[in-house]
Amino acid sequence: MDSNSPTKIRVGVLRGGVSPEYDVSLASGANVFAALSQDLSHKYKPVDMLVTRDGKWHIGGVPATRESIRDQVDIIWNALHGGIGEDGTVSSFMHHDLEIPFTGSRAYASALAMEKPLAKQKLKSFGIKMPLHYQIDLYDRNIHGPLKLYAVEKAKEVFRMCPAPWVIKPVSGGSSLGIRVAKTLPELAQMIEQAVTGDEEVMVEQWIFGREATGAVIENFRNKELYPLLPIEIQKSPNDVFDYESKYNGTTREVIGGSLTENEKRKIEELSALVHKELGLRHYSRSDFIITPRGEVYFIEVNSLPGLTSESLVPKALSAVGMSFPNFVDHVLELVMNEQ
Repeated sequence: MDSNSPTKIRVGVLRGGVSPEYDVSLASGANVFAALSQDLSHKYKPVDMLVTRDGKWHIGGVPATRESIRDQVDIIWNALHGGIGEDGTVSSFMHHDLEIPFTGSRAYASALAMEKPLAKQKLKSFGIKMPLHYQIDLYDRNIHGPLKLYAVEKAKEVFRMCPAPWVIKPVSGGSSLGIRVAKTLPELAQMIEQAVTGDEEVMVEQWIFGREATGAVIENFRNKELYPLLPIEIQKSPNDVFDYESKYNGTTREVIGGSLTENEKRKIEELSALVHKELGLRHYSRSDFIITPRGEVYFIEVNSLPGLTSESLVPKALSAVGMSFPNFVDHVLELVMNEQ
């Protein structure tokens, strides 16, 4: 594809999906679609691509087959979050089945980033500080016996690993969905009992007390292979978790730089770039951190397809470095075209 061609480049904006992050994906996709149809309309023709909650694909509101997708788009902007959109399933489908260029990481890197324990294991050799974590298998009565006893035993194993409080979260969830905090052993056992009967594997993580911050990177910007955006501090009550609700209902304050020292900012920028590179991510990503009162920076997790809604952190960080959202969309699509 020649970006200088008078023919507009057809960009399929893929959104929705089967994960609990469906609504966030719709909003991210809407922002990308708006940028393409307004500021970038001279160059691109956006095509709405929707995956419904039950996994059906549509283009422009019409059910789509694999062949019809190939015929109607030149590039796909992957705005799916969580589930098949971020675990490598859709990346593999676009790459191997459709053979259409797409934004975001390829299948292996996506899957690696999505599985938090695997990502931590991959990054362990780089000396990155990370909370202790304990992965718990989903409950199977035939294997584990009575559910309550299984949960109590697992809670005791976690307690022997590290003291309270603990964070309980899905192994592969996103948008801070399903996160809970336990402060006592009985509370931990109860939360494990509830969590291990679900559809996703569970991990219990050491609670790191401190300020929450996030750092994003984009590739090949301003003569840097990996350009770090300014870190953002998430300001909230010290005992609250930056969960799904607080992320998108405006109850927290996200402050560029915040109270972070220059050393803390630099460390977050370095770690965000390191995580992106070593996990093999593509185009852009956002990593989350906790900074302790002693100034230690702990890596929590990485988002290979971070949200792009009006409440999301990446657009705010882009604005802080003087990059408009439409320019970001154009930049990422240029990256894709230059890779072909």
